[in-house]
Amino acid sequence: MSARAAVAAAIAAAACASAGPASPPGPPPFQGVASVLLVRPAPRDPSAARPRDALDALQESLEGAGRTVRVVELGPRLREDLAPLARLQAHVEARAGAGPFGAPAGRGSARLDRRDAAAIREAGVDAAALLVRFERRPLPPMAPPGGPMFAEPPRPAARPAGALALVDRDGHLVWFEWGAGAGAPGDRGPPTAADAVNEAVRVLLGRPDGEE
Repeated sequence: MSARAAVAAAIAAAACASAGPASPPGPPPFQGVASVLLVRPAPRDPSAARPRDALDALQESLEGAGRTVRVVELGPRLREDLAPLARLQAHVEARAGAGPFGAPAGRGSARLDRRDAAAIREAGVDAAALLVRFERRPLPPMAPPGGPMFAEPPRPAARPAGALALVDRDGHLVWFEWGAGAGAPGDRGPPTAADAVNEAVRVLLGRPDGEE
C-alpha cells in the first residue's frame, strides 16, 4: 500500500473512532520536553509568501526558551517516511474536530493510539505541535430550543476558527481552540490564537496552569 493510500485509510478509520487503544501508562504528560516537531501542510504555491500563523509564534517562543524546534511540511506528494506524521495529523484533526466545542477555556484532551505515540518517538522529538483546521469538519448540531414559553431561539451552530494541538511521546493529546466557537475564558470573550499559543508554551515548558 502506498503512503498516500495508507493515510487515506487512517483518515477513514479516524472518522469512525476518534481515539484508539490507549498507550501504556507512563510519566505525566509533557514533562521534560526539550525538542518539539512542528507539523504543517506544505504551501500550495512554494513561491508565494506564507501567512504567519500560530505555529510561527510557537516556534519563536520555544526557541527563545532554549528548546530545539524542527519543522516538517506534509505535501500532496507524501514521502513514505512522513506517512506516520500524516496519519497523526489526520487522527488529531478527527479527535479535536469531533467536538463538543466551547469547552471551558477552549481546551480539550484525549489519548491517541500506540502508532501515533510511536510517530513522535520515531521522529526523535519529545512532542509535536499541529494546527487543526475546523473547516474540514462538519458543524455540530444546533442547540435545542428552551421551554415552550419565553424560549430562547436556538443558538446558531459554530465551530472554532482553529486550534493548536500538542501530542507527546506517550500519545497524550491536548488542544487549545480559538475563535467564536471556542469556550470563553471569563469576561474576556472568545480565546484568540495568541491565547492558544500562550497555553501551548505553558504546557511544553512545564509551567503550572495560569502561569505566564
